[in-house]
Amino acid sequence: MKRLAFALVVIAGLLAIHAVEAGSQEIKPTWIPLLARVTQRYFDDAGTMMVESTGIYVRDSHGRSYSRVRGTYAAGAPFFGRPDFGILDDRPSHLTYIIDFGRRTFRKEKTDPSEDITEPQTREEFDKARAGEEFLGKQVISGIECEGYQAPAPNYKKHFNETWYAPSLNFLVIRSTRYNPMKQQVKILLHTIRAGTEPSPIFFRLPSSFREVR
Repeated sequence: MKRLAFALVVIAGLLAIHAVEAGSQEIKPTWIPLLARVTQRYFDDAGTMMVESTGIYVRDSHGRSYSRVRGTYAAGAPFFGRPDFGILDDRPSHLTYIIDFGRRTFRKEKTDPSEDITEPQTREEFDKARAGEEFLGKQVISGIECEGYQAPAPNYKKHFNETWYAPSLNFLVIRSTRYNPMKQQVKILLHTIRAGTEPSPIFFRLPSSFREVR
């Protein structure tokens, strides 16, 4: 059960990178394709790092994105094995695939077309979505100028979630620190970013030998 619960935490971290706020407007900017490395670190309530997951994140000019991370547990962590998960977000089709490379399975989830946009946000939509958050200013992270925002963590009254977005990359999340329901702090960073590079179509194909689970 602990392994399953932690697997859900790893997946939640990946989904946070892929998330895009909903919005609507007649004229939309285009998606900027990119390739990047991603690092996720998980800390327990005492501040001790439990696992570090590293991998890739890619996005094409159609808005489809894919990420895969593999984790390494810290000594003393109450888990076993090496988590290896992927998220394929087929935004144009309103479908998300959660891929378990360890079990060679995938799960398909449909997204609500009214909540899942197929076009990137405009500046106006982004500002509206952040209206209730505290602006932290600008900072260069992984070589990209980002804007930071802070909001109270839903599960911890004394803590805050902090997120840094890159306006030049369709407001992509470059760095974030969040607190989840399992009393863990999750830190995510995109780095080694190659913007404007169209990823290979192979990233957006499910492994043919994997079976679907529900």
